[in-house]
Amino acid sequence: LSAWNVRAEAKIQRPCGVLVMEGQSKTVLVVEKKTQTLFIHTIDGDGVKTRKAACSTGKEPGDKKMADDSRTPEGVYFFDARLTGKKVPKGFGNLAYRLDYPSSVDSGISKKIKPLLFYGSSRALKPMDTSGGIAVEKAVIQELQEDIVLEDTAMIIVEDKGDCLNEINEGLVKDLDRFLAVWVKSLSEGTYHEMLGHYAADTMPDMGWWNEWNTNRANARQIGVSLACAVSERSYYTDSDLYVALFRLTLVAGETSRDLGMRKLFIRQEKDGYRIVGDETRKTEKGASVPLASASRTLCKAAEVERKDSARQDIPGLLEGWKAAWASGDMDSYASYYSESFKSSGLNKKAWVEKKRKLGNVNRNIEITIEKPQVQFRKNKTLVRFREIFKS
Repeated sequence: LSAWNVRAEAKIQRPCGVLVMEGQSKTVLVVEKKTQTLFIHTIDGDGVKTRKAACSTGKEPGDKKMADDSRTPEGVYFFDARLTGKKVPKGFGNLAYRLDYPSSVDSGISKKIKPLLFYGSSRALKPMDTSGGIAVEKAVIQELQEDIVLEDTAMIIVEDKGDCLNEINEGLVKDLDRFLAVWVKSLSEGTYHEMLGHYAADTMPDMGWWNEWNTNRANARQIGVSLACAVSERSYYTDSDLYVALFRLTLVAGETSRDLGMRKLFIRQEKDGYRIVGDETRKTEKGASVPLASASRTLCKAAEVERKDSARQDIPGLLEGWKAAWASGDMDSYASYYSESFKSSGLNKKAWVEKKRKLGNVNRNIEITIEKPQVQFRKNKTLVRFREIFKS
């Protein structure tokens, strides 16, 4: 399209405002209010392909402070809805994308404020001519449909972007990775106070779910299931003195997992380390956020069913192997069926196996029959009762 001006960079660099992008989207949109220009940066291997087009922002200069002030907010936002036809407000063309403004760090802005839209203008584009949204030519937004991934593609809105491309700050990325890893560990196995320790003193996250989550973790351990959270598709962006982390959070229980949706953290470096100043739970691929507490409850039930089904399938073979090892006198194989912590009649496993070995040397031509095995489940243990007929 004539609206695009395209160039490519061969160096391993990232667009301004981007530290790392590992989500589904490989494109970030940067709005520079000073020049009324939209930059579309697409990660292409080790390089970045940049396109740019004219755009129009709010009629009034500066960052948005209140509703209806005709200013365009500045910061890092993500597209969370695609609007077409009658769903697009009057005067905003026939295709628009909604941004997740206001974020948890946009202080003083009501959540009831009119949505921030990125749209294809139905009239001739003029600089600083919108009520606060970001307008481009219709042809531009039509083509960008291939680049925008909801809940993943970011739009960075700045007054002056400065250098368009920057070298990757590997040290900063590693620092944020370490911080995120400790946060996830606290979420998976830490205490309430350990979790709160990752947040700034003036930031109180919603922790109403913690007691149920903590109970579900304890219940899972009792049935031999380990609940843990895992991070994937992580991306880091910079927003003035903030770092914005967007990642997919997954709850894992054994072989089963549950997508909890995208998580968005605003992180600031303070004197004693990094602290979270904003925390948002995003949608899953199916379109709704899944609370950690309810997901853990569901996974525990599924893991318990899986454990019982697996035991019912495995135990007959286990008993046959155990019986064959004892009958044949293969004591090394026989011993492998017992836990290292096994004890019987005051003997540890080693002493007990040695005793059985001596009995095996005395008793020859052993025949063992197992009748009427019954399986019972008790928390993290499986109890098997059966009648054993022993002949020698």
